[in-house]
Amino acid sequence: AQPLLSRVNFSSCNLSRDDMQGLSQGLTRIWCGGTALAESISFAGNKSIPSDTFDEFFLALVDPSSQAWPGEAPPPPNLAYLQELDMRNTCALGPGFVAFAHRTVGFRALRGLAGG
Repeated sequence: AQPLLSRVNFSSCNLSRDDMQGLSQGLTRIWCGGTALAESISFAGNKSIPSDTFDEFFLALVDPSSQAWPGEAPPPPNLAYLQELDMRNTCALGPGFVAFAHRTVGFRALRGLAGG
């Protein structure tokens, strides 16, 4: 059975690039092609994660085939239930975030980027 992880809050956890890469792989495996629906994502306050690492995370949610999978890549996640994205005080704004934002609808809260 697949876990139903819908809310993640890693605010101010001082995550490193390696931490984020591991989370990226795990979260995309949970959300892509499965029954788990992302509702809330927060990485606020993680200034040390480089923009290109956030790009990898967001691009994997837009195009799961951009990551290595044990078999065929699953379809992208259903983002219809994503209501909150908190990226304050991060370096998340980049091409990956822009591509991801184009796939989302119905945000109740989109909180700041790049020092916001």
